[in-house]
Amino acid sequence: MKKEGEGSPRALPTGQESAEIYDFIYVDKSRVSVLYSQLFPQGLITNVRTISQQTFSDSQNLGSDVKVLKAEAASVEGGVEGIEQAFDPSWSVPLEVLARLKALSLVRSTLRGAHLGAIVLAEGFLRVIDYASMKDLWELAMKAATRARPKVEGTAPESLEPSEVVALMKALPQSIHAHLITNDGFLWSSLRASDFVIPADDLMLKHGGVISGRWRVLYILDSWPDKGEAPDVSKWSGGELTNGVLAAMHGLRVTLGRPPGWFGVTPLMIFRIVNPPAE
Repeated sequence: MKKEGEGSPRALPTGQESAEIYDFIYVDKSRVSVLYSQLFPQGLITNVRTISQQTFSDSQNLGSDVKVLKAEAASVEGGVEGIEQAFDPSWSVPLEVLARLKALSLVRSTLRGAHLGAIVLAEGFLRVIDYASMKDLWELAMKAATRARPKVEGTAPESLEPSEVVALMKALPQSIHAHLITNDGFLWSSLRASDFVIPADDLMLKHGGVISGRWRVLYILDSWPDKGEAPDVSKWSGGELTNGVLAAMHGLRVTLGRPPGWFGVTPLMIFRIVNPPAE
């Protein structure tokens, strides 16, 4: 008779503390992994394996009947069969980090009273400006904008010709920027194309610049709002060349990077709740 016993695979742990399901569009994998290694002493888990086993045994009787004498012998065969399953835990990492940070009260819900380096979870409206995808389209975009712009008599001429604007935009760093409008103010950040769950150019073709809906962002506060004034190098001068480069970098920051009056942040993850509670 054959007997079988089978174990069931162990479910992977997740960081979920509720029934909320998250839809991620961006995860800073490097920073989230660094946080994970500090929050969990065993370090970053790169692979999870589970093994289920089943054992079996077969027995049958062997006998002989020779007139008066009858003899029987038992033959038993057995063995163990194993099934190994490998799981990729990479997407449980941001969930674990988010849950652990909340459990340790390391996540702030507002910028009020926060310090530089604080971790904040905010909700608001999201814009993604993909300069990288536009690098080969500037000339066409300027021509289209010039044709679409209404001509108003008596207005002053533009300071830059369209060809000059195109040359300038092509020379600028090809990056991806994110704007988030929250109750605390305007947040600015740059994003890495490799950390998008949904490619940035897909977002542009689907939404344009403004991503529909409300989004949550877990971020690190990096810089306070300012008036956009050039840095004072009178007491910390690095020489004329260095001072000139610093002035040029500041000009690029104000015109292309973080606007004056905005907070500078580093998003760890951007997501929305798939199944929000009924209102």
